[in-house]
Amino acid sequence: MGYYGTMLLARPVGRPLPTHPEVRAFGSRVGLHGLWQQVVSLHDVGDGWQRVGVTAFHSERLRLAEGVADLLAATRAPVLAAYVAESSCALIEAGTPSGVALSLHVPNRPEDCGLEHVGGRPPVAEQQAAVDTLLAWAVEAGRTPSAQGVAEFVGMRDMPSVPMENAVVGLLTLLGFAAVAPIRPVFDPREPPFDDLDLQARLADLKVSGRLDAERKGYELGPEYGPTPLELAHLDLRCRVWAAAYGGEVTAADLAAELAGMEPLPPLRVKNWTGDQNPVLHGDQR
Repeated sequence: MGYYGTMLLARPVGRPLPTHPEVRAFGSRVGLHGLWQQVVSLHDVGDGWQRVGVTAFHSERLRLAEGVADLLAATRAPVLAAYVAESSCALIEAGTPSGVALSLHVPNRPEDCGLEHVGGRPPVAEQQAAVDTLLAWAVEAGRTPSAQGVAEFVGMRDMPSVPMENAVVGLLTLLGFAAVAPIRPVFDPREPPFDDLDLQARLADLKVSGRLDAERKGYELGPEYGPTPLELAHLDLRCRVWAAAYGGEVTAADLAAELAGMEPLPPLRVKNWTGDQNPVLHGDQR
């Protein structure tokens, strides 16, 4: 399975990019350094700009265009976000304070890519118009882009020879963000004392996800099928733990103290993992 997530480029204001609350529109699980993770971890790309890969938990839904607009308003600088599906294709949304805007699917071809994109796929873009928009975006960001390289990227008709997340990083280089330095996380959300938080919140994660999908399909569910306030509190803390992985005003010690002071979720009781007794599928958490 390839990478599913959003490659995000922005110029954060006085804080690491993952700590901007607007980033939650793309998801809360930020890329960390490690095997296969170097491309999607947080990087400094010069002059205050940062890029990072972000994936959504089950209980989160990607809001690509809305997220770009919100982050643009918060940073008052151009923003580019590329949702990558299975490392095969990407849906790019970009905008600037002056109103330069782009929605582009790559490969830019009429054939169906075979993957679902939230909000649907934009129509095939006229190549020169898309190239001109990306070049204008880069100029407003204070960069000197490669017109030929950007044209070759937009003109892509087949899946790239490298994973699409790498191809998107290549596009950022072509747009003038060539200086790259990795930013190390200050703590790992997967390690103690946060290592069990994701597991503890898993049932709540699935509850929210199931409810969102049911509502999207037109079903009306009663409150008994939704998460409890305690479960929502654990989900929110999990998101804030991941947002703080690269530093910021909220420290790991702050979050650890908050976790220690929270009422724990009831333990997940596993009777057996078949049929009607599957607790994850049927919400049995007695």
